[in-house]
Amino acid sequence: FFFQAVDAIRDKLVTGVQTCALPILAQATPRTVCLIFAGGDYSDTERELLERTAKLPWFLTPEACIRAIALTGQYHALRAQLADPQVRALREQLAAGFPVFDPASVSAAPVEERILSERETTDILRAGGLPVMAAGLATTAEGAAALAQRIGFPVAVKVEAADLVHKAKVGGVAIGLRNADAVQAEFRRMAALQLPGFRGVLVQEMAASGLELIVGAKRDPLLGMALTVGVGGVHTELFQDVQSCRLPVSRDDVMGLLGRLRIGRRLLAGGFDLEAVAAMVLKLQTVLAEQGGRVTQLDMNPVIVQPAGGGCRIVDATLVVRKD
Repeated sequence: FFFQAVDAIRDKLVTGVQTCALPILAQATPRTVCLIFAGGDYSDTERELLERTAKLPWFLTPEACIRAIALTGQYHALRAQLADPQVRALREQLAAGFPVFDPASVSAAPVEERILSERETTDILRAGGLPVMAAGLATTAEGAAALAQRIGFPVAVKVEAADLVHKAKVGGVAIGLRNADAVQAEFRRMAALQLPGFRGVLVQEMAASGLELIVGAKRDPLLGMALTVGVGGVHTELFQDVQSCRLPVSRDDVMGLLGRLRIGRRLLAGGFDLEAVAAMVLKLQTVLAEQGGRVTQLDMNPVIVQPAGGGCRIVDATLVVRKD
């Protein structure tokens, strides 16, 4: 596209000359031609006359013009993607598990929900082939130490209690434990917290360091199930750098979401295994579809991404479901 200055032709147009070089230029080039009213003082009548005469899309700023052209490109790319029979069939298959707006649901009573424990959540994700960490529940200090021995040190220990989501806020997380004595000590400390519904501790393998992302899904009464990806770990609330779209998605959709993050350019050029993230999301949406309308929300944070070829691992996850 290019910008056509209008100052030089304004006087001719407003004095009755109804011809303009702009339509001729637009027909002579395969590029998009846009009219931008920038740097001039034009009345509504003059703008209307220029628009009608030039027969071109017009904008008040170059920024608005660029945004419109970018969105137009995204629209046509999506139409081309949906024209692929395989992509269309996949979307139709997955969409069956993601019902959209139901007017009756707006006036209905609030849905009763239940928060699954991390262990219950990871069992569902593991069954769907998602890359969760090796872990197990221990109900005694000795059992926690034995479980840690089988998993291999160092390990993380997390308290498990009914409806407890933010374990770290109550002192319910310990990481980097390197021997059985440390594991037993942490079990006793967490048991002494006397949390309601205490079930024991989750002993989990430690993840290698890497890029931390958040991946989640939430059911919206208007849009159905929506996917969110963004900067994860302790930086989630600090940066609030996330992107969302409605499920189901393709591999290209996931890569597009990652690229639109504020860190997107550095992320795509950083050599991280983003293909593994896309593959994980495709498996995730299948798991959610199989759950039907049961799942109302899912949070996976952090998902640690390794360098290219190293895959990704889900370190912490929580599912919220409708009560049966």
